[in-house]
Amino acid sequence: MATAAQTYTRSFRVRAYECDLLGHLNNAVYHHFVEETSGEAWGAANDGPDWYRSRDEAWAIQQVSIGYLHPAVAGDTLDVVTWVSEWGECHARREYEIRRWPHREEIARASARWLHVDRVTGQPSPVPPELVAALGADGRVALEPHRLPAQGLAAASYRWRHQVKRYELDSTGRVNGAIYLSWIEEAKFRAAEEAGWPLERMRAERFLTVQVRHDTEYLRPALYGDEVEVVSRLHDLRHVRGTWLHEVYRVGSGELLARDYSTGAFLDPEGRLARAPRAMLKAVLRGPANLASPSA
Repeated sequence: MATAAQTYTRSFRVRAYECDLLGHLNNAVYHHFVEETSGEAWGAANDGPDWYRSRDEAWAIQQVSIGYLHPAVAGDTLDVVTWVSEWGECHARREYEIRRWPHREEIARASARWLHVDRVTGQPSPVPPELVAALGADGRVALEPHRLPAQGLAAASYRWRHQVKRYELDSTGRVNGAIYLSWIEEAKFRAAEEAGWPLERMRAERFLTVQVRHDTEYLRPALYGDEVEVVSRLHDLRHVRGTWLHEVYRVGSGELLARDYSTGAFLDPEGRLARAPRAMLKAVLRGPANLASPSA
């Protein structure tokens, strides 16, 4: 393994339409930043995208973990710094630090596994040795794996269905990875509503949840016209944190398309860590009052 790793930096300006109801940069947009920076970083090591197209090769994201440290807001300028920490025969792992100007405050970290594929067949393809030599690797990891119990809580499952729209596809004709995070966010809020705890009630009870990290694995692509079902259940509970397990299935075939562990922290209105209301946790674990599955 090479000891010197080439780093690449891409700057982004946060737009108002990229922010959520709290005025914070939406979680899915961080995924877009990671993908965009990675695409440029791969190309910077050779002759750019044309080098990959001429060889009918590409990179496909298999797994990504994003840890959110501080919120970004509209008008912020963010630098995404990336480097390769590990090479395999047909894969590489990239690390990411996201910093805010002008003080270079670190607001997020990420780690992603990328698969090198044949663009025509979609099958794994060996990484070109010259790419490994050009980019190097140093083994420094930005975000460690999330340590969660293999066996989750005895919790009820919630189901939300959605039909894939054309605007959710990227240039590969598949649903973009960041879109899954948007589905998961919707499924989580729908689950809370079914349990009797909509966002309005949470605010009335003087607490809220903020995302701490996402750990997402992409197994099969979702395509235009597919109906997908997100099955969600509370997987782990700590004093001031909780983790949901979301599994995305293709309706009909039952294929598992993606799996995500979504970890959030409970806060009081002043932004201090706090325990969630016991009544809410009991309701979420017990399950929806109406067992009918809502549809989009």
